[in-house]
Amino acid sequence: MNTPLSPDDATNFLFEQAAAVLERMYGYSRAASDVLMGECYRLFLDEGFCESLGIPVQDEEFFHHEGALYMAMRAHYYLTLKADPNPDRFIDWVLAYERSFPDTEERRAWHRSLFAPRA
Repeated sequence: MNTPLSPDDATNFLFEQAAAVLERMYGYSRAASDVLMGECYRLFLDEGFCESLGIPVQDEEFFHHEGALYMAMRAHYYLTLKADPNPDRFIDWVLAYERSFPDTEERRAWHRSLFAPRA
């Protein structure tokens, strides 16, 4: 990401990782993943957007609790798919994804590859 989203370096790094996850997991271009994660950061701090999802305004502690994988999944689910805003439906979507393939060494290696540094 060219422009820092936050005054906090750790948060900027987390969103950089989340953008890389979007590229590797969903096939986004680098530019598109950076834009989407920037929008995700902005919207999850926006009272009106969060109210539309039925959740409180989020903060950087929440972003770090979720981590890069789940922030990328949130961005894809809410902002690209524009799926059901009910937070319980997001959880159902994540669980369906996690159940879609067994926990094998191949899956764990793929999961680790999501967090490799961007070229």
